[in-house]
Amino acid sequence: MMLISRYSTLIILSIVLTINAFGQKGETVYSAEARVRSVNHEDYKDIKGSPYLFEDWFEAKVIGMDGKYTEYLYMNFNGLTHQLELMENGNTQVLIENTYLKAILSVGENEYTFMSGIHPDLGRDKICILFDGQEIKLIKDFTVRIDESVAQTPGVPTVFERFATTVTYYMMKRGLLVKIKLKKKTILRLLDDNPNIEEYSKKEKISFNSESDVIKLLKYYESSLSN
Repeated sequence: MMLISRYSTLIILSIVLTINAFGQKGETVYSAEARVRSVNHEDYKDIKGSPYLFEDWFEAKVIGMDGKYTEYLYMNFNGLTHQLELMENGNTQVLIENTYLKAILSVGENEYTFMSGIHPDLGRDKICILFDGQEIKLIKDFTVRIDESVAQTPGVPTVFERFATTVTYYMMKRGLLVKIKLKKKTILRLLDDNPNIEEYSKKEKISFNSESDVIKLLKYYESSLSN
């Protein structure tokens, strides 16, 4: 019995040491408390452009699965990976997908919400909700891919990689999802159940190809429903 006990102990110890050694080899570091994973974007340095939605990094509030929130100073959305990233002490970290419900970024005067599961047609990736009203939502799908381009230099063409972005807008009104372009005719038609919406757009000089102006219009539309 003593031999079996010692042998079992050695096996267990060996397994534990193997697991620990394997964990130490990986370059990815997880933090359950902060819900982040460290990443290294060295492979981006030779690619022209940026995979990020915003030029700057903004304050954000992340709502966890338990309903509690954590605040971060510098956050951005990576359209190549469709993940939220935060910058801390010069290091980039990714929010682990299954550890939070949504994140709200304070971008100027507006709050942009990032979450998945908005609508079946939008898949399971994180989507940017530019305006998150009770009756209506303005959604921005920001996707980045890596393309090869050729620069015609004298004598020898130079091939390089660049980030190419695709932006698609949707409006979801009372659960109905519609793919749209930021154009006056399209937006006014979707909001035509408010008889004052066109008059308001003229009074406020709304530019329909401006995200901020369209958000302003949707705020008015949403507020008018509760009056």
